[in-house]
Amino acid sequence: MALIVITETHEALLKKIECAIDAGVVDNWSYAGDHDFVFRGDLANGVHFRPTIDGDAIVLGIVPAPGVPLTPFSYARVHASFAELLLSHADDSFDSAEMTARFSEYDHAE
Repeated sequence: MALIVITETHEALLKKIECAIDAGVVDNWSYAGDHDFVFRGDLANGVHFRPTIDGDAIVLGIVPAPGVPLTPFSYARVHASFAELLLSHADDSFDSAEMTARFSEYDHAE
């Protein structure tokens, strides 16, 4: 259930996302720690993506919130919301994005 974002500017893209959150133009995401992006929307509140740089990609592995069941509907909601964030606020900073349908080596079953 990872989100894979192809970019030549890993750190700049992560910083651009954080700046959009800081500016208040993205209201259903926050960030913490080392670029962990935390969903603050309906259904899957607290689920977050943990980025890993892998070659020309930022792979955002999903981390469930404690006590919040991760259903296909809830991870679809989180993926869709993050894709909207990317396309609305950072479309000039990546080439493409795709997602996995099942748990990957980047996802966490915490």
